[in-house]
Amino acid sequence: MATDLERRQQGEQFRVMDAANLPERPSYPDRRIFAGGGLAGGLALGLGIALLLEMRDKSLRSEQDVEFFLQLPTLAMVPVVGTGHDARKKGSLARRREAKAAKARAAAQA
Repeated sequence: MATDLERRQQGEQFRVMDAANLPERPSYPDRRIFAGGGLAGGLALGLGIALLLEMRDKSLRSEQDVEFFLQLPTLAMVPVVGTGHDARKKGSLARRREAKAAKARAAAQA
């Protein structure tokens, strides 16, 4: 292409004075800014959803909640009752502990 231009210009010469160089790092996109923005956006979205769900929850969980909403003193609170699975799980754990204690007592006596 340069030779074709030289022929048309009848002897004028074209030379590259300064060779092209590559940049040391890309000018766009800045990964740190994108990562920070994604982290901040995700954190804000997660906190917003958690706040929204908490604000929509109408359950009364403590004695203070009952007194605040009903403007009456609390007479009694109903305890949390576990399922049969929870009771069996606690029972089996207690049995295992007792068996370990019995083995330790037997080993100490021997």
